Amino acid sequence: PQNPIINELSIDPKGRIWVSTQNNGLLVIDDKLNQDPGDDEYDPLDVDDDGDTAETYYINTSDTVTPDTIASDRVTGVAFQESTGAGEPIVFISHRGDLNGNPGGVTRIDLNETGLDRFDSTKGLTVYREDPAVPPEDETDGPASNTVVGAFADASGNIWFPTDKGASRFGNAGVLSLDETTYFNYTAVATVTLEDDGLNIDPATPDRAIVYITSSSDDVGIVLILDETGPDTGIFTGEFGFTEGPSGVNSSGLKLLHVEHNDTITVTYHDVSPPGDRTATATWKRVYPFKDTLIIEGCFIATAAYGSYAAPAVRMLREFRDRVLLKTVPGRILVSFYYAVSPPLARFVRHHPVWRGAVRVFLLPVATAAWAFSTPAGSGIVLSALLGAVILISCIGSHRKRKRRVGN
Repeated sequence: PQNPIINELSIDPKGRIWVSTQNNGLLVIDDKLNQDPGDDEYDPLDVDDDGDTAETYYINTSDTVTPDTIASDRVTGVAFQESTGAGEPIVFISHRGDLNGNPGGVTRIDLNETGLDRFDSTKGLTVYREDPAVPPEDETDGPASNTVVGAFADASGNIWFPTDKGASRFGNAGVLSLDETTYFNYTAVATVTLEDDGLNIDPATPDRAIVYITSSSDDVGIVLILDETGPDTGIFTGEFGFTEGPSGVNSSGLKLLHVEHNDTITVTYHDVSPPGDRTATATWKRVYPFKDTLIIEGCFIATAAYGSYAAPAVRMLREFRDRVLLKTVPGRILVSFYYAVSPPLARFVRHHPVWRGAVRVFLLPVATAAWAFSTPAGSGIVLSALLGAVILISCIGSHRKRKRRVGN
């Protein structure tokens, strides 16, 4: 074009230069297709019209948009959405109205649809414009306005278009998260949440999504299906647990991931629009000094009182330890104190049926509270009760020892 006013220069992932002009359309320069730069006739801009084939023009010289032309010749910006693998990028072009009367809008060019090494400006091109009958905030098939002043790609691959009626986003990059940054012991259960409106295929019924979960010690891991929380929410959740054995499924149908101490847990979601992998990570730790499956002489007071490590009340207290106590400094101090003093007290309780019954009666509301108040805010109630149990049994043990010494 003669005497163009350049609005913006953009470089795509392949290293090509896209020149946005004020009223002369879009020029794409790929000097890799030109001759040796040492040649005297090397001219990537081809300003002297010598026949070089290093550039492609996207121009709309009519007063309407035809299937093979861009929205308008006034180009305000260009952004790129990378495709998976080594494919060509998808190009998004922003426009304002031009001198030919074209109102502007957004042009999308999928270079992968050409099937050629070079560009073909008659293929893979789609124009999007606002729908005058739809309020700007409700536009779903076009920009909020035809006066689009730029195009920008974010880190997730979404394309943003600022307009004179607000911003529009093209793309639904999923947002993936875990409910914790650190999980403790094999009793922990992790919750995965994915937010992706693009997966909301049927507004009338809940849909599903798939994520892949691995650990530092298991790079194959598990596949987890997430269920939409309700019709048309676009929010998907699922749970998985941890095991020291091979990854698999437990008797309740819960997926289990093999982990070892200090493993990094990685959840991966393969997004389609825009293409790319979304990830969320956390750490799994085994709490010192006891493994959940190790019982030494029934050394836990609750286990000694109930006679089984698998008793429901013991399980609730154990989960409260892992999910609440170990996540706070006061909780970790109490756990350490409990492990330090519990072995002799547990042996005392185990050998005295009357006290076993008394401790069970005392611990039942504590276990219930552990289930009901499994949050940092409610943990003080259970902390106080557990500490009280330790002190009470300590006093009883000391009193009985004094009585035996007096009797002797």
